[in-house]
Amino acid sequence: MERQKVVLDPAIAAIVAEGGERQRKRRRTKVQRAQAERDAKRRRVTLELNPHVAQMLDAIAREEGCSPASVANLLLCDAVGRYVEDEVQFNGNRRASRSPRYEWVVELNGGAEALLVSLERELKSRGE
Repeated sequence: MERQKVVLDPAIAAIVAEGGERQRKRRRTKVQRAQAERDAKRRRVTLELNPHVAQMLDAIAREEGCSPASVANLLLCDAVGRYVEDEVQFNGNRRASRSPRYEWVVELNGGAEALLVSLERELKSRGE
């Protein structure tokens, strides 16, 4: 004999799912609940970084004793401030995008590689 499938009203299904989630939350330890709360407050973003830019972030993070994400946050905030003050120019660094999603692609035109070399030289001179 085949079991009959029960179709729940979406509102009832939502209440059942919410109840199950509450039970899972109650079963967690205090440490697990605190970690889940911290994770819920975080905003994770995935970005495609030029490899030289990623190396610069790592080098600065090692020098300053903090995470690359912290370095990226500080430097991005500084750059946005400069952008607002009209000190950052995109002209000359962008080309038409082949993606239907974006109109332009910003290229660093070798500037990141040269900047990485300068940064490594500076960090090395600080360590001497």
